[in-house]
Amino acid sequence: MAKKKNQKQIDENKESDGTVTVDLKIDMNCECCARKVVKFVHSLDGVESVKREDNDWMKITVVGKVDPVKLCENVKEKTKKNVEWVSLPTKKKNGGEGE
Repeated sequence: MAKKKNQKQIDENKESDGTVTVDLKIDMNCECCARKVVKFVHSLDGVESVKREDNDWMKITVVGKVDPVKLCENVKEKTKKNVEWVSLPTKKKNGGEGE
């Protein structure tokens, strides 16, 4: 039931064009791992941008027309690392990132 509730919240946070912002926390050991993950995520279909803070390489922000559940599964499968949402996906605002 919790999965359906999360999916309902995700659907409500999508813009009419389907663009969402997803914050992910990924267990990475070093800067090199972080770069590889960012490069992989950026190559996925529907991803418009991937941002990573310089001082926190374990957190990335993904913006695009992606399914957040599938995004997490793809990253987890490819990297063999623990992946979790920092916050529920939010829709992209006109002036920048979603809140």
